[in-house]
Amino acid sequence: MSRRCAFIIVGFLAVAALPVQAGAREYFPLPTTNHTVLTLSTDDTAGYQVLPGKPLKLEVMGPGELNLTVRLTQKGKQPILQGTLEILREKKLVKRADLKLHRSQVGTFKEDKSLSPSLPKVFKIAVPAGRQTYFVNLKAARGISISLTIAYETETDQSLARADAGSELELVPLVAPGAGEPELPLVPLEPPSPAKPPEKPAGKPAEPVPEKPVVAAKPPEKPMPPSAGPTSAPPSGKTPEGPSPSKPEKTAPPGNVASAAPPPPAGGVRVVEVRAEQPPTIEKKSSARRPVASLGVKLGQISPLEKVGGTTFAGNLDVRYVLPVFEGRLSAGVAAGYHRYQLTLTNWDEERTSMVIPISLQVFYRLPLGFMLEPFVGLGADLFIIQAELDSAGGSPDRSASAIAFGGHLSAGVEARLGPGYALVELSAGWAKADIEGIWSNFNPAGFSTLAGYRFEF
Repeated sequence: MSRRCAFIIVGFLAVAALPVQAGAREYFPLPTTNHTVLTLSTDDTAGYQVLPGKPLKLEVMGPGELNLTVRLTQKGKQPILQGTLEILREKKLVKRADLKLHRSQVGTFKEDKSLSPSLPKVFKIAVPAGRQTYFVNLKAARGISISLTIAYETETDQSLARADAGSELELVPLVAPGAGEPELPLVPLEPPSPAKPPEKPAGKPAEPVPEKPVVAAKPPEKPMPPSAGPTSAPPSGKTPEGPSPSKPEKTAPPGNVASAAPPPPAGGVRVVEVRAEQPPTIEKKSSARRPVASLGVKLGQISPLEKVGGTTFAGNLDVRYVLPVFEGRLSAGVAAGYHRYQLTLTNWDEERTSMVIPISLQVFYRLPLGFMLEPFVGLGADLFIIQAELDSAGGSPDRSASAIAFGGHLSAGVEARLGPGYALVELSAGWAKADIEGIWSNFNPAGFSTLAGYRFEF
């Protein structure tokens, strides 16, 4: 027993003594090629714009895992964006994907709001050990590009994966001269000779001006002309004709000087006002695009689920608000419609007519499948306003009554982008119960409807 306990303790200590591997760190490497940066307005995610024929080059140190988040971009509001993505390591093709992504409904780019991004798609690439060079290329129609966000998880030091690491010059070690090689003589250092002052032209020496103490004083409001100094006599035999040419005025050097002051009088001090540079103004952060609303008109037919009449005309008007979640695929709104059931009972010689106005609170979700036809599903709670009439051909009096019923419905359909909105087809089935005094008992005003229409976005 003691021997078994000893083995267990030794095994536990051996496992505890194993070194713990450090966790991988996440890096955001920079590409070695020049690309425009695009920033999403929804979550401030930045990506590099890659155009067709201009691949992005990236160098990392392996091993590790490279995470590439790709969004197709195009001007306009095309519902589907398509292109082919190629990822190469050196010249070997690592990944090829035919992209067919659905356009985002709420996302835009801060740098260029005319570009519409697609929904993201993530690619994970295993990077082998050593320094690796990757190329990301796009093959697509003109006007389509991708926004590429790069993240790299590894435990390897990335200091050797700089963009200019391959172009550095190697250091040559210094070697002392051999025994047979002559040593170079040392050249003594001598101070440089002072520069000679420029020679002045021969002439009458100027009279010395007595020095005056410098007194700080404000310059006068009206500048006085400087006193004329000694002038040299003109050459003999030549007398200048006309007024003597005036000396050109010295212009003030460029700078932050508010106004160039005139030269101060002799013995004065010039006062210069300097205006400090103002810090650059910071632009206000642009707000994200607000979700849009829509107005839909649908017409079709409805068939009762019980024997309360036959198939009849149905119309529907719905208003939706696109919620800023799930890339704008979720919307909620209110709908109101109208249909009329009519049932003739020949045995009793009477006719029953029911006019129904359904009012619904409903929610729709569009499935991001990336096809031209976008499927959607929905559900809602209904309030039915019913006005029923009973016309009797016999001696019985005619009757009319009204009632309110509560119920619900499920719906599904497809829609496609057409102009400023969507053309759609919708199937819906509902259920409700109401008692109309003297006319109907357990009356179901809902039914199975087939509607087609158009939904405007604004």
